[in-house]
Amino acid sequence: MAFVAVQKIRENVFYDDRTGNIYYEATENITDVLQENLILQKDDCNGFTKDRTMRQICNIPNAVYHQFAKRTGYYGMDASDKKKELEKFLKEYRQYCTGKDGLLKHDTANQGNIIIK
Repeated sequence: MAFVAVQKIRENVFYDDRTGNIYYEATENITDVLQENLILQKDDCNGFTKDRTMRQICNIPNAVYHQFAKRTGYYGMDASDKKKELEKFLKEYRQYCTGKDGLLKHDTANQGNIIIK
């Protein structure tokens, strides 16, 4: 299985002397993520680890994931609703899938949970 590149986020903090306000800006280049996803989609392991105990189904940039979560109310959903929303998202935006099918096929206790690094 290929390794996924670390997402690069550029963060800037600005201080306004006149108002005393602090402004935070973060930008993210998602081109590397999309290129890595294409490589992983072609990988024979189909996202599974060597011991096949875990499977990476998607690699969504933080900025995109947060917009999706806010729009759908994902953060407040239970696990079964999270699974449905994530499946809908991955059907519409296949470029974020890392496996050949990209969908949540197995009914496990962890379904609906996402690990963000």
